[in-house]
Amino acid sequence: KLSDGQFAIFYNSDIKLTSQDGLCESWLNKVGLAAQPAEQAGCKLLWHKIFTFTPLNEKQPMGVARPAYSHMVCYGKGTASSYDPSACLSPDVADRGPQIWSRAVGLTAAHIAMDFLSCQPQVDTMANLCCGHGTLLAMANAADLTRLGSISALRNVRNLVNCSYHLMKSSGTASKLARFRSFACQHLTTLQFSRRIPSCANTIVA
Repeated sequence: KLSDGQFAIFYNSDIKLTSQDGLCESWLNKVGLAAQPAEQAGCKLLWHKIFTFTPLNEKQPMGVARPAYSHMVCYGKGTASSYDPSACLSPDVADRGPQIWSRAVGLTAAHIAMDFLSCQPQVDTMANLCCGHGTLLAMANAADLTRLGSISALRNVRNLVNCSYHLMKSSGTASKLARFRSFACQHLTTLQFSRRIPSCANTIVA
């Protein structure tokens, strides 16, 4: 539930529902599932982006079991029901970028979302209610946003990169953090459409 002046960004992939013999019976549109409750809550859809699973200059995979792309949509409420698009330019269609684990948001997608929030004058905090291994928290850190994360699965806590990026006393965390550093250092410095985050790349990998 959004308060006046707040934004909500959803990142998800649709689902193909198939029968036991492999026939596609229906398509679960997750963007559509969010649209009606958002409108009923007085929120407006501000933008909708598509992120492919592979680079756009490569042959795209055929999505047999599931669609080979994800949606990212942004809703705003009240004073956050409009924004200046020239202040946070980003592509409407892009590949999601590398992931630090198989179910993570890609670095490009995370970068675009946090760059948008950092460009909004009323936004100083990002809350991720299902923060996984911490990709969005790290990107929010690079964007100079206060970040809040929660996670329900205790088994994943040891893999979460915390907001200060200190190594936890866990063998799994060190490798995850090292992978994130490698991905971020290589990937973020190549992004050209952000006005803030590339210059802050060292904040992520420090």
